[in-house]
Amino acid sequence: MNSKDVTPKLLQRYLQHECTPEEEMRVNAWYAALNAREVQELPLTPAQQDILERSMLRRIKQTLGEQEPVPFLQPRRTYSYSLFYRVAASVAILALAIGAYWLTERVALNSGPGQMGSATETLYVVNTSKTILRQSLPDGSVVWLQPGSEMNYPTTFSNAERTLQLKGEAFFSIARDPSKPFLITSGNVLTRVLGTSFNIRAYENAPSVDVSVMTGKVSVNIQDTGNTTAVDATSVSLVAQQRARYVKAQHRLEKQEGHALPELAIWKSTTFVFDNQPLHNVLPLLNEKFGVHIEAENKALMNCLLRADLSNLNLPDILEMLSLSVDATYELEGNTIRLRGQGCSPLPNP
Repeated sequence: MNSKDVTPKLLQRYLQHECTPEEEMRVNAWYAALNAREVQELPLTPAQQDILERSMLRRIKQTLGEQEPVPFLQPRRTYSYSLFYRVAASVAILALAIGAYWLTERVALNSGPGQMGSATETLYVVNTSKTILRQSLPDGSVVWLQPGSEMNYPTTFSNAERTLQLKGEAFFSIARDPSKPFLITSGNVLTRVLGTSFNIRAYENAPSVDVSVMTGKVSVNIQDTGNTTAVDATSVSLVAQQRARYVKAQHRLEKQEGHALPELAIWKSTTFVFDNQPLHNVLPLLNEKFGVHIEAENKALMNCLLRADLSNLNLPDILEMLSLSVDATYELEGNTIRLRGQGCSPLPNP
């Protein structure tokens, strides 16, 4: 088996259970033929190998439940857990070699707690961690699921529409498909889009449901739940920088314009290029750009150097790349983003 036949994109589809049977056979044959010498010949520096080993150890412990719970995904079909892990580890090695952080993230998202079920029509995703979970959908759309939130959707969307149910909060970047609208149900609020980016905040115990639009057009509707209370509107249309708010107690849907939408701040893509900059220079820039408060629990983390091209990324994606680069983790604690890790020794004075 020629290693060039197995690309990182193919391995990504394998980990997401999206391969055809022929592609699965190709990946299985590739891994069976992979030997230690080929892995050692990958262009990894000793420092990168150390980062990889510690990162994989952290992911393995999370998978086995030895650390904080990880998101639960109900897979589409049964796989050999040991083979799945070995391929995931290989993907992580390749990902680090080519600087593609999304593959390591895919490993984390698809690891789950080892519960392998039979084929099913619905995929359930529950974010029990304290980080924002990035999940790709079958149509290429992407959802960033907030801690304590959950969603479910078909493993394969129908020919007529794409549907998803959400409890909690998530940011959506929906792939455009005029022939197949995307419908999101949050309680008795229905959000309909063709292709756009927006945030939905729909916690069960919250007094309202908010839909905030960053790009494109969105339609928000109140579904009939038997409530006989008169409403001012049952449907509103939104464009960028507009919000729809459904007030549950009053069964009222209102459109808000001209308001600041702080819930969208961390989702605005930006570009930073750092060339061996210590975190004590990096974090203030991120705090100012996104209006957040990122702090290092271990002050030694501020000595760590970051060399990265963070082009066209939102804050959650930047945090994932930063965490992997300095062998750290991050957690959301109220309005604070807390970095945890061993840190680095200070550089000697010149």
